[in-house]
Amino acid sequence: MSGKPTPTELLSHCLERGYTFVAFRHPHATLRVWVQREADCRPQALGNISHKCFLLAPFQPDAPIHAVQPDEEWEFGPGALVLSLPRLPNGPSSTIGQQLPEPTERNTFERSVREAQTLMEEGPLEKVVLSRALLAGLPEGAVAHLFMEALTVHPETLVALAHTPATGTWLGASPERLISFENELVRTEAVAGTRSVDQGPVELEAWGEKERHEQAVVAQAVEQALMASGARSIHQHPAEVITQGRLAHLRTRFTAELSTVDRARLVAHLHPTPAVCGSPREKALAFIASHEAHPRGLYAGYWGVWDPAGRTELFVNIRCLQAHGEKAVVYAGAGITAGSDPGMEWLETSRKAAIWSGPLNKLMPSPTSSHT
Repeated sequence: MSGKPTPTELLSHCLERGYTFVAFRHPHATLRVWVQREADCRPQALGNISHKCFLLAPFQPDAPIHAVQPDEEWEFGPGALVLSLPRLPNGPSSTIGQQLPEPTERNTFERSVREAQTLMEEGPLEKVVLSRALLAGLPEGAVAHLFMEALTVHPETLVALAHTPATGTWLGASPERLISFENELVRTEAVAGTRSVDQGPVELEAWGEKERHEQAVVAQAVEQALMASGARSIHQHPAEVITQGRLAHLRTRFTAELSTVDRARLVAHLHPTPAVCGSPREKALAFIASHEAHPRGLYAGYWGVWDPAGRTELFVNIRCLQAHGEKAVVYAGAGITAGSDPGMEWLETSRKAAIWSGPLNKLMPSPTSSHT
């Protein structure tokens, strides 16, 4: 196909040919598409990545990171350059070799919540984030359609679509910035607590003790990570209520000065935050490993532009799904504390998953009615 493609045409073209690519749009910015000529992304440690790229970091903090390098770039927006479709060779099939996980049963999830609370009563665990996997049908062409729709529905988020042979195809709309670097200024934030927009008070003081405690745990961990990394002039902004679609959250923003701070070291101190893992980190990681049957992969990891010579902006990969042929695995988690209600935490994960499961259900063809 030649000429200037529409964004949907370009994304469909890249997906159909198996290119290693990423399409992304920062909040209130233009849509960019980066394609890498070589199919494989050699996994490596963050400290060894010295070129501009789009990072795909998994949840496990010590796991290697994949990075898509922009050999070809497109930008869509007012005055932006839109070129013809890439003419690269077809990419290899996905090599992730993963089977579809079994969907998480409600009784299993709620039992894990109660077991976590037992540990909290005994002292070693303060908070843990438990996730569940949901399966949904994925019609042909749905991934590109969902991405384009999310650009309009979620203007305040990083909306990203990425494919590599090693990771497979992931789609997400994250409201949570892990960190951004520009010159000597660093920005990060703590996001925790979830209510539906209809039930989420506008004033912070009107939120429940459980949500405010959960937010405080995350904010404290972020501040400690900045201090441990040697950041200077750390400023904690007042907590606030933010919304994403039909969900409301609590957020605390931080700014600091970098100076000689090692960027990779700071990211390592931050990831995974208590917002997606728990506290203390090692205790929460061990609990997740023993209670979640599904591998998280890129879910609750981080992704975004890494540019040692310019602006870096990384987001936590929540509100995401992974494409598996005709199925999508939708991931959603909830922060568990001593004050959690197991049934309410299950409902919270359902509300979060609905960001993708709702649109997917609408795209599924209606069953043909039979007449006798």
